[in-house]
Amino acid sequence: MGKHIPSKIIICICLIYQASYIFAGVGTESLQFLKIKPSARVASIGDGYVGLADDSNASFYNPAGLARLTTPEISLMHLAYIGETSYEYAAGVIPAGKNMTLGAYVIYLNYGSITKTTEDNTGVYSGTAGAFNPNNIAGGLSLGYKLGESLNVGAGLKYASEDIDGSSVSGIMGDVGVLYRIEGSRYRSITQQYRRQCRIRCITYAGKVRIIHQTFNNE
Repeated sequence: MGKHIPSKIIICICLIYQASYIFAGVGTESLQFLKIKPSARVASIGDGYVGLADDSNASFYNPAGLARLTTPEISLMHLAYIGETSYEYAAGVIPAGKNMTLGAYVIYLNYGSITKTTEDNTGVYSGTAGAFNPNNIAGGLSLGYKLGESLNVGAGLKYASEDIDGSSVSGIMGDVGVLYRIEGSRYRSITQQYRRQCRIRCITYAGKVRIIHQTFNNE
């Protein structure tokens, strides 16, 4: 029985690590809407799509996958989320030569109308003061280039912002992706996402490295 103790400890550590990643940033970090999967097919395989990247959604996940597309494609999604929240997504790709393909996408998340509340000097609820409409928006341009039958590379530039009643935050991001096909197997993928920030912080998860830059504007 003692032989199983180390494996149980490892499993517990992994679960704790996963939980800390999942709940990190809830209510404390910005641009969390980028974690919403913009496609039912992509959501069904999670981060595994980074290594597949075989349709127009590659412009969002791994721009290297664009090089595999030889015909124009478009992807549209409307998601009726919680309450009045709605999520809109559109992506498209178009070949730009024998070995190069261009892609673009746009995301709009609208939370609907939210009533403002006020409080008195003691912090007790005292009434309402109109309403506001928070929203998030993101978009990106990317390209994929075919270097050979088994090797594709790609790069992209993204912008995302969110606004809550005049308080806004925005970020500029860059992607660099590689897809390599080993003979007789599926593509292997390496994707790096870069963001510039005043306070540079690195988060490593599922083979991705993110360096985040955010600019804040409080009105």
